[in-house]
Amino acid sequence: MLLHHYTDSGGLLGIIESRKIRATNVWFMNDSVEATFGWGRIERFLDSKSPSSAKEKEVIRLAKAGLHEASNKTDFPDSYIACFSEKGNDLSQWRAYGRGRGFSIGFDSDELNRLARAIGGSDLFPPLRKVAYGDAEQEYIIETNYGQRVETQLANEPEVTTLAGLFDFMATMLLPSLKHPAFEAEAEWRLQFFLDKSDPKVKFRDSAMGVMPFIEMSLCDPESSIITCMREVTIGPQRHPDEAFRAVSQFLSRNGLEAVELKPSTIPLRPN
Repeated sequence: MLLHHYTDSGGLLGIIESRKIRATNVWFMNDSVEATFGWGRIERFLDSKSPSSAKEKEVIRLAKAGLHEASNKTDFPDSYIACFSEKGNDLSQWRAYGRGRGFSIGFDSDELNRLARAIGGSDLFPPLRKVAYGDAEQEYIIETNYGQRVETQLANEPEVTTLAGLFDFMATMLLPSLKHPAFEAEAEWRLQFFLDKSDPKVKFRDSAMGVMPFIEMSLCDPESSIITCMREVTIGPQRHPDEAFRAVSQFLSRNGLEAVELKPSTIPLRPN
């Protein structure tokens, strides 16, 4: 499966020349709702639960208290995200990211997930995950994990604080996969990493928001400088599409990416 990362010409040059893609701290993304929507969605789930015992009722109370404390920005776990879309030639994405000089880079999803595991992830929480927008889909995801972490353990685990803590840990892992339904057209997938504040992989750069924390994920295998996960580059609506095609074709060849398919967008959008 191909997943597409939208960027401008500077981003395209940076990704290919560095052989890396950036994942941004979730609190510094374009919309702060990215960081807060999931907390509210999980809390609504807990509010809807009808506990089967006094023990489960106490677990739910403690879990809600833990979520409320963790949702404070200062205490929020360090979550880093890189965004992709199932759509490689989407009008709304060109308008949001292209600004008349946009590109979408198509990556092999299996290769991305494999490379991302060098930073973090597990079979239970793989680093590359599809975003859930619909209420029913989100409910199923949260309910499934609640069942695994709480309901199946109620008879075995005497400590309600342990069960509440397990659920809150799971909730933290789920948060970046839950997004407001208004964004469903983006068909988004995300690389998601959770790192300690002291992790040396965390870097900082200047941005419109000031100092921005981020990490970089290599697009190459260890001890290699060859990008093997890139499959195509789509040139977004441009003022000079023919010149853009020639320049990018030369750039890909210079960086050993002759096999990457280069194609123009077919969307009749007039760049600003």
